[in-house]
Amino acid sequence: MNEWRIFFELGWNHILSIEALDHLLFLMCMGSVYAMSNRKKAFLEVSVFAIGHTISLAVNSANILPVNQNWIEFLIPMTIVFMAVSTFRHAERNNNANVFRWISFLTFGLIHGMGFAGTFRFLMSDDDHLFVSLFSFTIGLELAQFLVILGMTLLGLGWIKGMKFQEKYWIRLISTFCFFVGLYLCIQRFSSIF
Repeated sequence: MNEWRIFFELGWNHILSIEALDHLLFLMCMGSVYAMSNRKKAFLEVSVFAIGHTISLAVNSANILPVNQNWIEFLIPMTIVFMAVSTFRHAERNNNANVFRWISFLTFGLIHGMGFAGTFRFLMSDDDHLFVSLFSFTIGLELAQFLVILGMTLLGLGWIKGMKFQEKYWIRLISTFCFFVGLYLCIQRFSSIF
């Protein structure tokens, strides 16, 4: 049971800590489009992201597919920049049924999971069971992501309704903020690639 708690807390803190800025930005950007409508879809999208994250953790924890961590650390903020641009454009279309968005969440989850796989592998002891560790980590991750999406939904509702702010401007505000922070992280991490 101790293994379950340790990896659950690891998943929870993987999202809800200052070191998780990349995840928080990604979730903020993603969640901003659901302040007024279709909140269930936001939780499904977060789950698709978590599935991708778990798949890449499993593959990389078993050391099946070694990756260059410097490239992954650069690609993570690139996913934020991409999501910010996609979300900014989404503000005008108001179309939540885009299949490309679903594929993006899975792909981004795979990339984000690769970024954490080395740490995850390092934290597992010989006595830990990969399935239990991955499952408890994913549950912690998923619940923390739901909390961020819920927070973004409530914040967006308050901003839109309380300040009579149009939803598209709320989406643009969040996506612009995430774009520039993501771009800054890309520039910061670019030199480590070479």
